[in-house]
Amino acid sequence: MLCGSVPFDADNWMGILSKHLYEQPQRLSEQPLAENVPEALEALILKCMAKSPDHRYQSMGDLLSDLVQVQSGATRSKDLGLNLKQLRNAKKGKPSGKSSSFWQYYRPILAGAILALGLVAIGVGLGVMGSKQNEGSTPGSAKESSQPDTALSSAKDGSKEASSETVRLSSEPISAQVLESGLLLGVTPLEIPRPEAASDREIELRKPGYLPKRVIVNAESPRSLRIRLEREPRGGTRIKEKSKSPASPSNTGIPDKIRNPWEE
Repeated sequence: MLCGSVPFDADNWMGILSKHLYEQPQRLSEQPLAENVPEALEALILKCMAKSPDHRYQSMGDLLSDLVQVQSGATRSKDLGLNLKQLRNAKKGKPSGKSSSFWQYYRPILAGAILALGLVAIGVGLGVMGSKQNEGSTPGSAKESSQPDTALSSAKDGSKEASSETVRLSSEPISAQVLESGLLLGVTPLEIPRPEAASDREIELRKPGYLPKRVIVNAESPRSLRIRLEREPRGGTRIKEKSKSPASPSNTGIPDKIRNPWEE
C-alpha cells in the first residue's frame, strides 16, 4: 500500500515461497512511489516482516507505541530504538532466540508443497501409462468389447419373444374386471398368457354400469386386444297413457231427455 507493489515477486509460487524463506523484502526507499516514506516507518515495517519471531514486535502494544511516534513526527529509526541497517541486513532464514527454530514454522509449508508436487507427478505418470495401454490394445480386445453389445441385443430379442407369449387386454373404460370361468384375474389393462395353438380362453369383462362382454383369446390373437364396453340401458321406458275424452251422456247410461211420467 505504501509503494504500490508486493514485497516478494517471482514467475511462479515456488519462487515466491523461496523468497519468503530466504530473502529480505525490497527496500521502500528504492520504490518510485515510496521515496518520501520516513526511515522510521520503513524500519517499523521491516521489523514486522522479520524472519525470526524474536525479531518482530512481541505485542500489539509495542507496535502501536511505535506507530504513534511515527505519526507524531519521528523520522529516524533511532527514534524508535531500531537499527534500519541491521534490519535490512538481517541473517536470512536463521532466526535466533528463545522461540522455536525457523524450520519449525516453515517445515510444514515445504512438506505440503513437496507432497503436492509428488501427487501431481504420480497422476501424470498414471495418465501416460493409461494412454499407452489404450494405444496398444489389439483388434481382439475390440472384439471382446463388442461381446457385451451382442449379449445386450440377444437380451432384447428374448424380451420380444417373451412379450409375444402374452396378450394385453385393455378396455374402454379402463379398470374393468377380467374373469375366466368365474375367477377374477385382475383389472384392465392386464396381460394374460397366450394359450397354446389347440386351445382357446374365454375371457369375460365386467364393470358396474356396463354390459358384460366376452372375448375369445387363442394362439392367433393379436398382441393387444382393446374391448369397448356398452353402457347398461336405463330403467324401463314409461308408456304414455292415452288421455280419455270426457264422458258423454250416452256413455254414462243416463238418457239424454228425462221423461215425465205424469204426462202420460
